[in-house]
Amino acid sequence: NRNGRFTARVRRLGFPAKTKTFTSLKNAQRWAAETERLAELGGFSGQDCTLRELLERYANEVTPTKRSRDVEIYVVHKLARSWIGEITLSELSSKEIARYRDDRLQSVGPSACNRDLSLISDAIRIAISEWGFSMSENPVANLRRPPQPHGRTRRLEGDEQVRLLASCEASSNPYLKPLVVLAIETAMRRGELLGLQWQHVFLDQKYVHLPLTKNGTSRDVP
Repeated sequence: NRNGRFTARVRRLGFPAKTKTFTSLKNAQRWAAETERLAELGGFSGQDCTLRELLERYANEVTPTKRSRDVEIYVVHKLARSWIGEITLSELSSKEIARYRDDRLQSVGPSACNRDLSLISDAIRIAISEWGFSMSENPVANLRRPPQPHGRTRRLEGDEQVRLLASCEASSNPYLKPLVVLAIETAMRRGELLGLQWQHVFLDQKYVHLPLTKNGTSRDVP
């Protein structure tokens, strides 16, 4: 019993667990009994698993190939702890995804919510196209996504830069102020600044070379 809903899980040696959540204990028990009966008859599909188990496989096999792997692993672990992680792929529908979207938007912004949905969608896409999972469609594919916020356009005004740098100077971190000054002068992203190496800094020609940026290309920054 979790938050007023009942989750039943059936395990069979050599296959992923089958899990489903119900609003009543009686329905959960009835589903568990029927699933156990199917297992005895050989109808327990090895291709079915919970969304949590799918995401964990995705994190082990796909995520390590990405530049954003550290952030994505964190997102996977967060999703795995959510109620939606306990739903099996055979029972996962757009209805559950939409409910997760609406729940998520109560605590995070559209960007974070869309990142979760994109991760779930890509994991299911890989499962269908490369891992042999039998699903009629990707339940995230046609889901309505929350609109992305407009990009920020505000710039420093008045004495804001002076006060900002004064606060940085008061920090116990001696690198904070020069980092912020460089960010203001170059408009480089945080990851680009923190990833700088001396081999890519050309002081005599007054530029730095970024071999790999967010969009996958390189660029020189004066």
